[in-house]
Amino acid sequence: MKVNRSTTYYKPDGEKRLAGIARHEKETQEVKEAFEEGKGNYGSRQVKKALSAKGTVMSRRKISRLMKELGLVSVYGIPKYVKPGTKRAGADKAEVSNLLGREFSGWNENEVIVSDLTYMTAKMGSAISCTRCLTE
Repeated sequence: MKVNRSTTYYKPDGEKRLAGIARHEKETQEVKEAFEEGKGNYGSRQVKKALSAKGTVMSRRKISRLMKELGLVSVYGIPKYVKPGTKRAGADKAEVSNLLGREFSGWNENEVIVSDLTYMTAKMGSAISCTRCLTE
């Protein structure tokens, strides 16, 4: 019997499909357990480390996708470093009023002292330099 291959259709095996569904459920459960083990602090990278420690091999992308399916989000979504001078850096501080109105002359000696703060970042951390100017 001569039948072209293109006319026949592939029918997936039911057992293989069920095995894939079972594997997906197992992986989902493992990711959920590792996330809960981290008390909601773990992102996909930390979940991957926790799973690797248990001997489970899974890509970080797959872990990320499973976490998204489950609605698992790390509580550490906030950036750890905020550049000085941005909105977040001074959001909790009260606004200081401009008492001098940029008029630095015409005052008595040591009546007005003007200073300047400069934020500097270095390899060892950040530093603040304060320069003080006495008006004449």
